[in-house]
Amino acid sequence: MHPSINQYIPTDWNAIRDTTVALTRTPIEFGQRHVHQLKALGLETGDMIDIINAAAFFNWANRLMLSLGAPEVPRRFRNH
Repeated sequence: MHPSINQYIPTDWNAIRDTTVALTRTPIEFGQRHVHQLKALGLETGDMIDIINAAAFFNWANRLMLSLGAPEVPRRFRNH
């Protein structure tokens, strides 16, 4: 991340970023530290579950699409 962009991002987002990065890079890295950081923001259990589920879903979807490769557009739908 460009150093100057940090001035525009509230520090509260660091806990959310750290949680999603841990879940995405190496899920086993996710742990109590991340839960405590999210609780410190005042997030409720449902909010934390939403963050975790969203990170897990998009991580899975991105890895699935990377393994499937680029889609082939049928010839009849291509611009001629």
